[in-house]
Order: sequence, then structure tokens, then C-alpha cells
Amino acid sequence: MYHESEQESLFAEPYFRLVRVPWGWHAEHVRTRLTILLALALLVSACGGKAAEPSRSAPPLPVDDAFAVRIAGHQQTGLALARAAATEGKSVSVRKLAGQIAARREKTLPMLLERLADVPSRDGLPDLGVSPQEAADGIGPDALDGARPLDTAFLTLMAQHNRGALALVRAELKDGKDPATKAIAQRVGADVARELDRLNAALADVAQQTS
Repeated sequence: MYHESEQESLFAEPYFRLVRVPWGWHAEHVRTRLTILLALALLVSACGGKAAEPSRSAPPLPVDDAFAVRIAGHQQTGLALARAAATEGKSVSVRKLAGQIAARREKTLPMLLERLADVPSRDGLPDLGVSPQEAADGIGPDALDGARPLDTAFLTLMAQHNRGALALVRAELKDGKDPATKAIAQRVGADVARELDRLNAALADVAQQTS
């Protein structure tokens, strides 16, 4: 049993304010609680008194970089085709449609090129499960050179090219992990899907006129 004077010293200010245990506890119990409090205080001090920082989002995975590389080049080719048809197309409707496609590409390309600049290396990137044929990679920016009739060639090639873009978009939305890159894919996908509807409608009109 502890002497009364020893108990009074244990519960004297400031310990009483920190522990606030009922009168009559054994001194060893008080010392244990004080030891725990001291250990916690030292731990907070060692950490600088700051809360742990939230973990940052993971960097884009190779699949996101692969999409950025392929879709940027893809859209640049589409812009070249649309510009050619906008100036050399025979019918007003085709020139107008091509001009609208070109304007849309000019608006989205800066965003794609900015994302492309974040790709550390193009070596060893996955193929996204989309072959060059499925992506219409064989259609180059000069594909309309010497094509006649140019209107039909443009509508056919651009429709095929847009289907290739949608294949790349679906791959990114399925396997991509980076939210920013997936948002780009959604925007590009929405644009080319609308264009594809208009291209198919224009092709149907051409077929009807020539039948």
C-alpha cells in the first residue's frame, strides 16, 4: 500500500487533469497510463504533428500511354483527310461535312498532343488488343491523293477510319486505368460516333443517287 503523501503527489496538478482516474487507484496503474500518453506524444512529435498525407493516384499504366500514342496519330490522319475533302470535294454537302470534321479534330488535337507529351517512352507499349487492320492504321494522311471520285473515297475511308478510332476507344475504356485518359477516350468516342452516323448517311445518299 502506498503512503497517502505518495498518492497525493501522483494526482497533483498537472497529472490529475491529464489522467483523471478515480481516487484510490494504485500508483502502477497511473504510471502505466502516463507512460502510454508519453509514448503517444513522442510519436506525434516524431511525425511532425502532421496527419498522414493521402496517397496519390497511381500513374497511368502502359495501356493508357498506348492509347494516347495511337489515338493522337489516328486523329492527325483524320484531320488530313478531312482538310483534303473540305477543299477538293465535289459536292457542297461533302465539303461541309469534311469541314466540320476538320474543325472538330483541330479542337481536340491539342488535348491529345498534351497527353502524348506525358508518355515517357513509346517502346514496348501494348497493342490494346486492337490490330492495325481493326484500327484502320493502313489509311494514311495522303490516302485521298489521286482518289476519284473523291467524295465517295472520302466518305468510305473516313467511315472506316472512324470505326478504327472507336475500336481504340473501346479498348481504353475497357482496360485503361487513368481517369484523365479515359475521359479523353469518351470525348473522342462521342465525336467519331456522331461523325460515323453522318458519314454512313452520306454514303447511303451517294449510293441512292448512283443507282
